[in-house]
Amino acid sequence: AASRENYWPPTGSTTRPLTGAEVGCPALEELTLEAPLVVPDAGDVRLRLVLTNAGDMGRRQLMVYSLGGGAGEAWIRHATGVLSAASGASHVASESWPPINSEPLDLSSHYDDLAESGLVYGPVFQGLRSAWRRGDEVFAEVALPEGTDTSGFGVHPALFDSAMHAIGLGEFVTGAEGARLPFSWSGVALHSTSASVLRVRLAKVGPDAVGLTAFDDQNAPVASVDSLFLRPVSSQQLGNSRVEFLFRPAWQPAPTSSSGPEYAGNLVPFDRDDLKTGTVLQLSPLDAESEPAAVLVLHSSEMTEQTAEPVRATTHHVLGRVQEWLAGGGEGRFVVVTRGGVVARPGDVVGDLAHAAVWGLVRS
Repeated sequence: AASRENYWPPTGSTTRPLTGAEVGCPALEELTLEAPLVVPDAGDVRLRLVLTNAGDMGRRQLMVYSLGGGAGEAWIRHATGVLSAASGASHVASESWPPINSEPLDLSSHYDDLAESGLVYGPVFQGLRSAWRRGDEVFAEVALPEGTDTSGFGVHPALFDSAMHAIGLGEFVTGAEGARLPFSWSGVALHSTSASVLRVRLAKVGPDAVGLTAFDDQNAPVASVDSLFLRPVSSQQLGNSRVEFLFRPAWQPAPTSSSGPEYAGNLVPFDRDDLKTGTVLQLSPLDAESEPAAVLVLHSSEMTEQTAEPVRATTHHVLGRVQEWLAGGGEGRFVVVTRGGVVARPGDVVGDLAHAAVWGLVRS
């Protein structure tokens, strides 16, 4: 997976699906979510779960990828984690249910409130049935709609997700308002399977972090999470533009011109070698709707040694020109033309470290 090979499964691999339990690592020691998985309205999404060979103390690295159904799609890594053999401490539900001295909470508008914040759940995922609060603890009962098939799951994803919905009922997070979504997990263990009802206890275990224990309706332990760190997400990110999470650069071929640079709209084709490095071209728009542009041309630094000096000299030069342009009012757009500083096509390599540093400088 590290090389993003175009064939799957890899040569010499087994075809039997692997899970942590099947390789002796049933506990999810760590999991960090990097990008959400957006399910399209039509078409398929292929999932890839990669486990490395056992390393220190028998741990295995875990990586989760997806691939959309369109031609030319790339694998996107959604999560990384660590699996281990440790199953964690056992949990015993010694209390009555509902818990003694707990205050019942009104859930009549709970999912409407979540929808207003940008979190819209379908019927199967609206599993929060009742909840109580006692001090800094929140207790909740979640259930799947009657007849939901739970076979094939450790815990049905809609059931486990519904347990997370009770987080908003407690004072577990601080700071900015808005929705909070799971970001980093620690100490996740599955104790039993096939539950269709969960009794959940949530408690604060650190800044913006919550611990969770879940039992079935017979008080048998089902799952536990030592720590779940929550990250704020704006309603704009969760609204109509949910897929903006997955926006990434996509290179398109630009036409070349034998007569030199032209500027039309937001396109600046450039393919000239007769200008000295550091040249700034002031280009006027070709039509009334386009903006003027200043184009800073950088030729290759021809680095013969991997040293810091060419990087420092080039970035200082670019920084000075950008500052001059901003001080002059910054009309239109400022475009920097680099060579060998970024991978744009399959087979490309970053051949100029100074120009690669310019990319980071200008972007910031």
